[in-house]
Amino acid sequence: MASIPFGSRIGFLDSLRGYLSLLVILHHVAITYGAEGGWYYKEHTSQPVVNLLLTTFCAFNQFYFMGLFFLLAGLFTPASLNRKGNKIFFQERLTRLGIPLLCFGLIVSPPLEYFSEVYQDGYNKGFFTYLIDHLPLINAFSPGPLWFVETLLGFSLLYLLWAKWQPPISPKINLQITPFQILLFSFLLALLSFLVRFVYPIGALVWHLQFAFFPQYILLFSLGIWLASPKALGQLPKHWLKPCMTIATVSILMVPALVILNGRIDQRFLGGWHWQAIALCLIEAAVCSTACIAVILIFRDWVPSKQKFWNLVGENSYGIFIVHAPICFFVAIALRSIDWYPLVKFAVVSTLSVGLSLFLSHTLRRLGGSVVRNVVG
Repeated sequence: MASIPFGSRIGFLDSLRGYLSLLVILHHVAITYGAEGGWYYKEHTSQPVVNLLLTTFCAFNQFYFMGLFFLLAGLFTPASLNRKGNKIFFQERLTRLGIPLLCFGLIVSPPLEYFSEVYQDGYNKGFFTYLIDHLPLINAFSPGPLWFVETLLGFSLLYLLWAKWQPPISPKINLQITPFQILLFSFLLALLSFLVRFVYPIGALVWHLQFAFFPQYILLFSLGIWLASPKALGQLPKHWLKPCMTIATVSILMVPALVILNGRIDQRFLGGWHWQAIALCLIEAAVCSTACIAVILIFRDWVPSKQKFWNLVGENSYGIFIVHAPICFFVAIALRSIDWYPLVKFAVVSTLSVGLSLFLSHTLRRLGGSVVRNVVG
């Protein structure tokens, strides 16, 4: 199989990261208006069809999109370390990942947590009283959606320690990828997820992290490290797109089918020795493998490399990810009194949140000076 020329197409990865950042926004807005999951603000709806539709959408996202983020990060990590050396690599990761994490946890998160309790739980005391009630803040440090940044920082530092005692990893530019390898990866992911969820079921938080999904994150980050170059993605066969899309679609449609068969979403889906938990792990593995491949192929082969919108979103992908949480929250709060159908509200709030997040990120990158650009790119 001939590899895909990559010189002019490496930029598709920026567009892909931008797409994933936008999907994060839609994911959190979907939770706001009926999907299962945790978020700062939720408007409860008694419409089961809406709840099931948005939950299926979020399940599809959850089964692949953050793992794909970790895969993309892993692809660039070995070359970055080899090029910069241990000290500069360490300093850059602390700057790019540590500064946004600290700023969010110490500056952005406390007001969000406060207003969440005000609008969600009826908390009626002032902000400073809230802070005093929650001291010391270090015990209540919440990274919010920047748990990804926190985890990536941890993964990067672990790789740095590991790489000190290992020879450099050679890029797998000419790797021949086979369906059997994809099947083997899927089986391993399903097995590890099933075992981990005996101890950490879906929804269980440890230091604000959901270990239930960490098999996906660890495997995909490790795969990226092993491939060691984004050029390895050029070896994915173009004709895999349709079968991967078909498998991912059929697999995720099994989620609402299982919920209807079971009668409701209950604890048996979240982990343990239950057929529901086994089925969900198998579905997750199938979606993860095929959706990751399909999305990569779509952006590699079908999205124009110089399309202005995706170029803009790609340039701002990290900034969008960092700033989106308060925007999604306050847009939803601003529209809370409007009695619209939940899916209409989902569409409106998603659109506004995407536009405002992109605008804020772009403005910060333009006006924030070299310090901001060094952090968000």
